Amino acid sequence: MMHHRSFGGCALIERRYRYASESLHTVEQFASSISRYDQRFG
Repeated sequence: MMHHRSFGGCALIERRYRYASESLHTVEQFASSISRYDQRFG
């Protein structure tokens, strides 16, 4: 177990966080398009 913070781990966490935020943004766009569809045809 290494006690010093590895740069690779930080990069991995950053990449994972960025992927999560991008997927969340995609989900928000999808939900907004669904709500627009519901308003039009609901």
